[in-house]
Amino acid sequence: MAVGEVAKAFGEAASADGLELEDQLLPWLNQQGHIGLEAIAQEKGDGEILERVAAVAEVCDKVWFRLGGNPEVLPTCRVSLPLVGDFLHRPSGTLIEIDEGPHFTSSRLTSLEMYPSWAPIGFHMDEYKAACRDHADEFDRYRRDVATRGWGIGGLPQERAYHDTLRDLAAPAMGLPPVIRIPVFDEDGAGAYERYREWLRAELGA
Repeated sequence: MAVGEVAKAFGEAASADGLELEDQLLPWLNQQGHIGLEAIAQEKGDGEILERVAAVAEVCDKVWFRLGGNPEVLPTCRVSLPLVGDFLHRPSGTLIEIDEGPHFTSSRLTSLEMYPSWAPIGFHMDEYKAACRDHADEFDRYRRDVATRGWGIGGLPQERAYHDTLRDLAAPAMGLPPVIRIPVFDEDGAGAYERYREWLRAELGA
């Protein structure tokens, strides 16, 4: 199935059910990662946001290095290039991510185990860790021929794990609710909406 088709089917099912989800493009989630996040937070000049973002940036920096990221890369990336996510529920300000199999890797497990106890989480952490353990052998090898800026050839699992971490921690730091994550292993976006419908609507207050 083409990239984005599962999320598209999820969004269409939500829309048919009266739950409108928008595209997710936020300037503080950009190609410069936690460095860009800090830069934009500083522009806002809100002391509480700056304090939260500084704590998040410290964690993300540790995740970047633990996953073997090249320390020279992030400063050369562009703040103007957003990290495209799946959905935004505008009334609640909640980001929603549809996670297919390649999100469940040993790199993602490493990052999840580094989340601080104070981080607000909008998904079932123990279930996500278990899924990473169950599927890492398969998805650690997914698209190993693809090059990434921070990790080179074969670095897609590490890059994805870092970006997921950044989004999870940055959203609450910027004053939004915790990111909601929906796992999908069967490529059935519409079915995933039906499975998680009641829980999702309760979380969104919709």
